[in-house]
Amino acid sequence: MSQPKKRFGKSRDSLESNQKYALTDKDRQLTELAAENLPRNRHAEAFEKSIARDTSGSTSATADGTDELDVEKSKKALRKAAKRDRTGDPQPTPLWYKVIMIGLMIVGLLWIIVYYLFQGTLPIPGINVWNLIIGLVFMMTGLIMTTRWR
Repeated sequence: MSQPKKRFGKSRDSLESNQKYALTDKDRQLTELAAENLPRNRHAEAFEKSIARDTSGSTSATADGTDELDVEKSKKALRKAAKRDRTGDPQPTPLWYKVIMIGLMIVGLLWIIVYYLFQGTLPIPGINVWNLIIGLVFMMTGLIMTTRWR
């Protein structure tokens, strides 16, 4: 007989040898032990807090001993906690920040307009082109502030 065909540089024999590795009971026990000892993440903490809050209400026991209502509440709480963590609930930008940001951009624009309208004699006479740079610095500062606007 002929040798098995090679696919992408590996023979079929090597693919079959990879399939003989399976999880054993010892592997499962080690996984459970690691899950108990490793620190919990934000989702798990939020889930546990929401379960502790939602312990009131009537329940109906199922055949395997779990309560249907508790299971439903835990699923809802887990979804809410995951959604809350995904959004991150950023704080809105304070009003003073927005006023300063927009104000700087307007002051920079007005500075440049005044420089051109009065042919370099205003806003600061004698520094000529530096008036443009000052106006641009005001505008760029306001523009950079927009990156933190929520």
